[in-house]
Parts: sequence; structure tokens; C-alpha cells
Amino acid sequence: MLYLTQVLKKGQIAISSLCFLMISCNGIAFDLPDNVQDVFVQNNCLDCHAGANLSGNLALDNATVSEASLVSIVANCSNAGDVLVEPGDVIESVLHQKLANVNIACGGMMPPNGSLISSADLAIIDNWIISIGPAQQFGLLTLENASVDVAEDQGEVVLTVNRELGSQGIVTVDFIASRITGDSAENGTDFTEISGTLTFADSETSQQITVPLLDDDVFEGTEVFTIQLIAGTESGGAVIGEPNQSKVNIIDNELDVSPGTFLFSRISYSVDENVANGTIEITILRTFGATGEVSVNYSTSDFGAISGSDYQATSGTLVFPEGDKSETFTISILDDEVDEESEFFNLSLSLPTGDAQIASPSSVQIVINDDDGTDDGGGDDDGGDNGGGDDGGNDGGDDGSSGGTDNTGNSGGVDIVATEDAEFEAAGSFHYSLLLLIGLLTFIRRLQKRSS
Repeated sequence: MLYLTQVLKKGQIAISSLCFLMISCNGIAFDLPDNVQDVFVQNNCLDCHAGANLSGNLALDNATVSEASLVSIVANCSNAGDVLVEPGDVIESVLHQKLANVNIACGGMMPPNGSLISSADLAIIDNWIISIGPAQQFGLLTLENASVDVAEDQGEVVLTVNRELGSQGIVTVDFIASRITGDSAENGTDFTEISGTLTFADSETSQQITVPLLDDDVFEGTEVFTIQLIAGTESGGAVIGEPNQSKVNIIDNELDVSPGTFLFSRISYSVDENVANGTIEITILRTFGATGEVSVNYSTSDFGAISGSDYQATSGTLVFPEGDKSETFTISILDDEVDEESEFFNLSLSLPTGDAQIASPSSVQIVINDDDGTDDGGGDDDGGDNGGGDDGGNDGGDDGSSGGTDNTGNSGGVDIVATEDAEFEAAGSFHYSLLLLIGLLTFIRRLQKRSS
């Protein structure tokens, strides 16, 4: 909290609110913190409140003048004795009312250009008003974090409430942990709703709130509940500041407690012989968990297509660090001058480590589409059967090659979309078999078009 640091370092706050009021009334004033004066300058408040232009007899020329003109000074526009800055009371301070546009009848809008100051600038003013009130003697009560993450199986979450500025005397404040509008966690299922009162002894500067968490076996993603300091319940002179509310994010542990299962990102692959860069990129997904470091081997083998002539034999090991859910590698495709049919080669996964598994099928075929002969990939602009054209669809890629459903223009196949919340939809024997059938039918349709 920058305003507090500046105020304390410069000695701009008296020992207590009582002393501050006595000093101000005697005409001995301390400067405003730099960031407070900067708000007035940067928002053009000095256009009407400096030098000879003193609207409402309010001078904001510099930090010293501003403080003397604001704190405990009755506003000229008020018939009820309202003061420009009531130490410790934001709502009753006319300065806050004017800047927040809730009392423009008192001297008009401030600043005068018709634009409200930013919420960040208003917070600087409000925090300064709080800091020069009772809080400097008895304490400013705030939650240490506005948001915290906690694992579902942790059992409990602990949040700290700090007492800043003053620490004189015994003070209390009420709190509640509950689900509010916009939250998703359920009381009794995900956490236990609690409420209570925190008591700070004289000179005590922190207390803790402990909320029980409930671990279930249901995959439901991250869920949220809220811990609040209840405004109006503070006693002993302390004041509630910001943040007074904290969002607790319960991180789900289902599907992430296992090392995972490997599968190909597609159930079928096709690539043009003259593919750009001469390579096809393969992505291996890690689903159903991402705990620990694991690895899996990959290798190619001939199946019609010949390594060294049609493609470059490739093998290696993919290492997945903790939490990593995908890795890629490339296979080189060799372009020859021979007019031939489309050819195939195999790509397999093997030897998973760290208790990870390999989904079925553990191998796929990659189709190399020949670019020699009459089917040269020239094509029309409508993405016709030969895969040509910039506007091609499922059969035509953007660069005139034979594209797949991803429309990249350099490789075909059926994508398996894997997201963190829907990994379980990517695999499974039924879904995999269905996608495999779709890929096979797509390949047969392409062969029929080529032969027609």
C-alpha cells in the first residue's frame, strides 16, 4: 500500500487521530503524500483550485497547501457543516463525494472537465482519508490476499487478516466464508460455510481465518467461494480497509492425480509429397492426468512407403515434465520424381515410463500423397478435388496441397481436440473407434476421387 508507506516514511501522520486534529486546528499542517497530491495535478483539479482561481475558496497548489485546505475544513457549498475531508470517514468527506460524482450540487463536478477520475485515483484519495482517521491509532483491518488458490484435497484453507497502521487496544471484526453471487463452490460439498469474530489483543497485528475444504470424487473444474470481513462489525476504533474480500479458488484434483495416458492428436494423418518445409509435425497428447515427469518412445516403420526414399526414418523419446500435456516432433518427407500411388508408413508409440499408459491404437498410418503426374495440386479457387486453391475446404488446403479438416494445407487427418476440462472426451474406445471410421471413410473418398 504505497500511500501508507509514503505517509509513514515522511512522518506526515501524527501519533494518533486526536493529535492530528489538534495540530490541524492550530494551523500547523503536514504535507499530503506525494501520490495524493499527484491525483489533483494529473486530473486538472488545479485549473479551478490554484493561484487566483479558487473555486469554493479551496486551494490545491501544493502538498502543504492542499492538506491545510482540506482536512477538517467546512465546505463552502455546505449548509450542514459538512467538511471537505473528515479524517477516517470516506463517505462523509465532501472531497470524496465530489470526486465520485455523488454530490455535484456542492460546487459542481470535480474535476471540472466532465470526466470522472479513475477508480485507482479515487482509491488513493479514499485510502489517504482512512489513514488519517482512527485507523492510525487503532488499526486498519485488511485481508492479506484478494485471491488464493488451494488444492481440493488440502483439507483447509487459511487466510490472514492484518492490522496495519495502529495497534492500540483490543479490537474485533466479524467475518463470513460463504458462496455469494458469481461463486460456484457448494457449501457442504466443496467447503464448510463458517462465520465468526476475530479479536485482536492490544499490539496484536494479525489473525487467521481457517475454512474446512471437502474433497469429492467428481470432476468439476475449479470452484470458488468468498471470505469477507463484514463492514460495520469492527469495534474498538479499528477500520476495515481494502481488500476486505478474498476469493478462494478450489483446484479440482480429479483427472490430474495420475501420470496420464498418451495418444496421438489425430487418428489419421496425410501429407503431400512436396509439403512446405519438407516435414510433417506430429503432436502427442497426455490426457487423464499430468502428475510427475513421464516419457514415451516413438518410431516409424515402412508400410508401402520406403524410408530413405519416401520419408526419413525417425525415432526418439518425448519427455513430459510435471503438468505438461503435449509434446511435438517432426518427420521429414522426401519428394521424388516418380509418378506413383499414395504410399503409407507406420508411426508407433512404445515404452511409456512413470506409470503412464498408451491409449489404443498405439500406432497410426501416415499417408504420403504423390505430387507427380496429372494430379499436380494446381486446382481451382473453390478447393476442388485436387486440393488446389486458396479458398479450399476439407479436401483443399490453403497452399494448393491436400489439406485435412484443419485446413492447414499441408497435412490431413481428423483432429482430436483435447482441453483441460474435456480431456475425457478425447479418448475412450467408443470415441476412438468412431473417429477411426470417419478417418477411414475420408481416405476412401479421396482415393475414389483420385481414380475418377
